[in-house]
Amino acid sequence: MSEANHAMERITTSSGKISNIIGMIDDIAFQTNLLALNASVEAARAGEAGKGFAVVAVEVRRLAQSAAQASSEVKSLVEQSADEVRGGSRLVADAAGKLQAILEAARASNTIMDSIAHESREQASAIEEVNMAVRNMDEATQHNAALVEEMNAAIEQTEAQANALDRIVDIFALEERRPQMPPQSGGRRKSGAEPARAYLSQGNAALEADWAEF
Repeated sequence: MSEANHAMERITTSSGKISNIIGMIDDIAFQTNLLALNASVEAARAGEAGKGFAVVAVEVRRLAQSAAQASSEVKSLVEQSADEVRGGSRLVADAAGKLQAILEAARASNTIMDSIAHESREQASAIEEVNMAVRNMDEATQHNAALVEEMNAAIEQTEAQANALDRIVDIFALEERRPQMPPQSGGRRKSGAEPARAYLSQGNAALEADWAEF
C-alpha cells in the first residue's frame, strides 16, 4: 500500500508538471495569435504588397487558435486525471488504513489465540491431574473395600471364637453347678468321672485350637 501511495503521488506530481507545460503552450498560442493578428493588420496596411503575408498570418492565427483549443482540452483531461488520481490516492490511503486496522486486529487475534491455546494446555494438564487423583481415589477405595472385607472376615471369625468360648464357659459353669453325687462304688465313680474328664479335655483342646486359629 505504501508503494501504491508513492505511485499515486508521483502521478499527481507528473500531472501538475503536465498542467504547467500546457499552460505554457496556452501562453505561446495566445502570443502567436496576437502576433498573427498584428501581422494581419500590418498586411492590410501594406495593401497589395501585403496580401500574401496576410494569408500566412491568417493561417498562423488559425493554427494558434487550434493549438490553444487542443491545449485547453488536454489541460481539462489532465486536470480530470489529476482529480481522479487524488481520489484514488484517498481511496488507497483509506484502504491502507483499513488494512492496517485489519493487520492489528489479526495480531490481537493471534495473541488471543495463543492465550487460549496456553489456557487450553493448562486445562488439559489440570484435567489430567484430576483424572490421576480420581484413579488414586478409586485405588484407595478398592483397597479400603478389601480391608473392610478382611475386617468383616476377622470380625466373623472373632465372633465364632467368642461363641466357642461362651460354649466352653457354659460347660464349665454346668460342671460347677452339678450336685455332688455320693460315691457308690469305686468302679462306677471312676466310669462317671472319665466322661467328664474326656469332655473337659475335648473342651480344652477346642479352646486351644480356637486360640491358635485366632
